[in-house]
Amino acid sequence: MKGALGAGFTDRNIQKRKSRRCLLFLFFILILLSTGIGLTGDNTQKKAQKIVREKRRTRNMGCKVEQLNPLRKNRSPELRQAVRDYYRCIAEKTDFVETYNHLQIYIKDGEYADTYVAFVMYRMKIRQVYTELPGVGTLYITEKDGKNFQVRVKQLDRQEIDHIKLLAGQHDVKALLENSRRQYQTALKSDALLEESVKELQKALNHS
Repeated sequence: MKGALGAGFTDRNIQKRKSRRCLLFLFFILILLSTGIGLTGDNTQKKAQKIVREKRRTRNMGCKVEQLNPLRKNRSPELRQAVRDYYRCIAEKTDFVETYNHLQIYIKDGEYADTYVAFVMYRMKIRQVYTELPGVGTLYITEKDGKNFQVRVKQLDRQEIDHIKLLAGQHDVKALLENSRRQYQTALKSDALLEESVKELQKALNHS
């Protein structure tokens, strides 16, 4: 197994992965749900700035109701490009991922105008393994001027995180995640090298 995975599983590379072990996305790990909440609560000035900012933001009416905010396939080329750039950056920063292929982007409205929660189905190509590993990533995306989309993975507040959790628990998203889980299990069963590689990756991350 060590020969199959190459030098990517040396002690040196395991140590390198300490700062980015959340990037594995094995199947439907929702990356944004594990991000920190950056509000201290002790700084009066920061609290005041947050209140002013919230007053200026327009809430998306009905965004918490599944029937009014259904999961839909993304139609924006600019949003698609932002997601592609994000996953390309992830692949470049890891030793074990070669690329993320076949991105399928589904979105729901965020709690505020010009914000979106994206559920991204992908096929992750692990280095030196032929079979690609299906998965789903969850991204929080903001929009500016209708063309400038940005993937946010930091500085999410409690309301934003709670909204993501709410959407992830709705029936249409759960169906998407279940579909990805089945594809994930099928891929592992079809390729012994892939299954062994995933076990080695999990072991390396658990000991980092």
